[in-house]
Amino acid sequence: MGSDDAPAPHVKENTPTSGLRDTAVTFASRIASMLLGLVWAFALAGLLGPDRRGSYAVCMQYAGLLTVIFMLGADVGSLYFVASRKMSPSEGAMALLVCSLAGSVVAIGVGYFLMQTGWEYFRKANPTSFYLALASIPIGFYSGALVYFLTALREFVWFGIFAVGQVLLSILLLLVYVWVLGLGVNGAMLVLITVNGCTLAAVWSMLRRKHNLRWMWPTGRGLRQVMGFGVRYYFGKVGNIVNFQLGTLLLAFSAATTEAEIGFFAFGLTLVEGVLFLPDTLTIVLSPRVFVDPKGRVELVTQCNRIVTVLCGAALVVGALLAPPFFALFVPEYLPAVVLVWILVPGVWSRSASKLFVPYLQSQNRVGIASVAVVAGGVVNLTVLLILLPVIGLPAAALGVVGNHVVVTAVLAAAFHRCSGQGVWASWRPRRSDWGLLWGALASLRSRAAAEGPAKI
Repeated sequence: MGSDDAPAPHVKENTPTSGLRDTAVTFASRIASMLLGLVWAFALAGLLGPDRRGSYAVCMQYAGLLTVIFMLGADVGSLYFVASRKMSPSEGAMALLVCSLAGSVVAIGVGYFLMQTGWEYFRKANPTSFYLALASIPIGFYSGALVYFLTALREFVWFGIFAVGQVLLSILLLLVYVWVLGLGVNGAMLVLITVNGCTLAAVWSMLRRKHNLRWMWPTGRGLRQVMGFGVRYYFGKVGNIVNFQLGTLLLAFSAATTEAEIGFFAFGLTLVEGVLFLPDTLTIVLSPRVFVDPKGRVELVTQCNRIVTVLCGAALVVGALLAPPFFALFVPEYLPAVVLVWILVPGVWSRSASKLFVPYLQSQNRVGIASVAVVAGGVVNLTVLLILLPVIGLPAAALGVVGNHVVVTAVLAAAFHRCSGQGVWASWRPRRSDWGLLWGALASLRSRAAAEGPAKI
């Protein structure tokens, strides 16, 4: 176990220049990933059609819920200890592997048992698709968490390469499995398993070569630390995915809801929530810097949050205006989802304005606040769904998401302002000086491209 005080030699030093470069590289790769992700979303929707798109959403949801419930936040815990230089990459990766295997055994066992109940939920897709969803749990969780180790080690260029590469490979395999071979939902699930397997092999090889990743048995202390931190964040993480999936979950359990309606909602939600790549990108870059600073880099967090709030708002407005012609041109069978997109926009914008508060609160040992926020949002989401779903149908699922996001943002914002001492509007009201950070990041990326060549970027 590494010392709690001495920084690990494998972590690069943080400098203003490296921070701008990391932000620029990560931002560029995430934009590329987002654009390719839109291609994936429209290709998946077009190739499967609303009915099978709904079945795919239910299977993905099933795997996601089982994963987050039974992994107990081990990915968050291991990432924190590696990013804060309290564990070596090998210690963190091996502790994560043990937790992943143990959690997967329980998740797959419980998942198989639930499939024997005959619930309406399991009639929304073929049993083989659900079995493939169960099979995707261990490799999906471990490979996904290991990729994020790259951010803890400040390997942002490699993180960007893997992020873009995963989406590209997914699109190619989707065409092979679903379009050429005609495997339908099962083919889409096989895409997930294949991509995660290739990613795991590639990222493990890279970490072994650059950071001396090696096999070792994790210590009991290391496992306790990873699980202890993860469990504290656990309820927030479970709540996040449950809140995101609650509308789809209740729709899938309803015998009156068709697979096509689930497909409309899942497609619309996926597109609108895609704008959250902006705060997620800055969270990736900020987290390792925030975690090692005793004060949590408050000014940097608030500055980034103001930029994100403006950019997300602009992107959502443009997306809402372009949704009708894009849907009519590329996926006309999904036109009923346009109304859902319009309903979701204000809620997702609200959520974008609070995502960067989470790493700051984690750095100040306020992990439980995220759980409180998510539980409060979940209560609102469920209340809206139970009251309005029988009355107005599908739009109720979108309104539930909006209610959830607004409440989560309110709780996180109150906690952030109380903990940081910042004024209520300090992290939202744009300032002219904020854009210097963005221009500086872009200038850093151009300078690096000129100095090292595009191949290294």
